[in-house]
Amino acid sequence: MQKTIEQLCAMLINAKQAEASANELRVGIERELLAVTGIPEEGSQTIDAEGFKIRVEQKINRKIDKKAWELIAEQIPEALRPVTIVEEYKVDGKGVRWLKEQEPGFYKLLCGAMEEKPAKPSVKVEEVK
Repeated sequence: MQKTIEQLCAMLINAKQAEASANELRVGIERELLAVTGIPEEGSQTIDAEGFKIRVEQKINRKIDKKAWELIAEQIPEALRPVTIVEEYKVDGKGVRWLKEQEPGFYKLLCGAMEEKPAKPSVKVEEVK
């Protein structure tokens, strides 16, 4: 028997609530475990417990302020500078769709240098009261 759209919506809401509860429980347990094991300042540490191997990793995300860096860069010898300039290419989805519809020849040329793959579809259901 096929489920109705209403049944599927109710099932999805229930599953998301269960997922959120499970996530909250997991995060709480991780917090308690970290209180026992400690957290390295940066990098990882491995702790052996009876029947378990625990790996605790602490990564540091770093971003550079371009303007502030440019003001101080010359004060650090070039060989010691931990900052490099990386050119980044970004694809404009709207422009790609326009090219595909309006200029298919250029779109085909672009496809030789670009990878396209569908992302996971997103579904959001809210309960209406």
